[in-house]
Amino acid sequence: MLARHRMDPRSAVGATGWELAGSRRDLSVPALEAPPRPPQDLTRRVGPAPHLLPRSLSYSQAENLLGCRQKWTYRTGLGIRPASVASVPSGNQMIGTLVHAVVEELVTARAGRGGVPSQAEITEMLDRLVPQLASELLLPGREVELTTMRETAVRSLVEFFARLSEAGLVITEVESRFEEPLRLHLERGEVEVPFTGSRDVLAEDAEGRPTVIDLKWTSAAKKYPELFDAGEALQLASYAWSLDDPRTDVGYFLLKQGEFVSANPALDPHGRPTLDIARAWGTTVSGITEALDAIGEGTVSARSGQILRDAGQDLGTPRTDAKKTYAAAQETARAEGGIVVDARCDFCDFSLLCGLRGDAS
Repeated sequence: MLARHRMDPRSAVGATGWELAGSRRDLSVPALEAPPRPPQDLTRRVGPAPHLLPRSLSYSQAENLLGCRQKWTYRTGLGIRPASVASVPSGNQMIGTLVHAVVEELVTARAGRGGVPSQAEITEMLDRLVPQLASELLLPGREVELTTMRETAVRSLVEFFARLSEAGLVITEVESRFEEPLRLHLERGEVEVPFTGSRDVLAEDAEGRPTVIDLKWTSAAKKYPELFDAGEALQLASYAWSLDDPRTDVGYFLLKQGEFVSANPALDPHGRPTLDIARAWGTTVSGITEALDAIGEGTVSARSGQILRDAGQDLGTPRTDAKKTYAAAQETARAEGGIVVDARCDFCDFSLLCGLRGDAS
């Protein structure tokens, strides 16, 4: 029955427009055009923009300048931000925030008492903070995920506190904010920018030598060991620079894996080389300066995306293949005394603006 009343919509279009059941509308049919090809060159070239200078710099902003100047320009230089609902922490970011808070609360609660938190204390603190910082794990159907996270986090933090104690390190501060003046020698003149941040964990040995530990909850178990071993742990270098103490030691603690990444054998038995903090920080400052000079001249590149594009890849490329492409680019840059930072275009809020994602018309 219904088949008799069906019609192809195109049959309602005539020479004078669209007509159906006594209704008429003027209609013009545009010529068919093929969608534009995505741009091969993602660099934006505009007029000089010397006014685009950071009022302050954090490590994450510095990393954007090193990895993708467009990302920094859109987010920080021009103040373009995604909607707040798009930035609600979830997944690894949410759990990382939770476990950071557990460490902070445990250290604060034991201030003046010393010693190492017990497994029961860690579990109690974690359970107390889950409703506040990871409430989605309390939803029906998430019981296994919650249990797995709890077991992993508790086991990891037991190892964290015990290993620090065995190494003779005492935590003195957690989430310690800092702001230090950073002098940049730009082509347009010398500027001083506040460099700000927060050190996850600051510890000292019996002689007062500081150690900065950055906590990471990540599934990328190889990423931070590779950065450390290559001398490219720039975030650690920035934290050490902020202390202005040549004795400073640095390291990561991988919360999901329960492992330290450090040159201190008492923390990490893998025999890693000592991070050359001065060299790593010098690389960071040099990259920031070069990026701000280029932006000031009106040349704003999307380096991470361009690496993919030049390799014939895009956001649909499997991550394993993209990582190989970045690894090759990093090796080339190292041989030339430079550095490549993977800006993770697959998670970027601005990949539509740079032309790597979607219709570039």
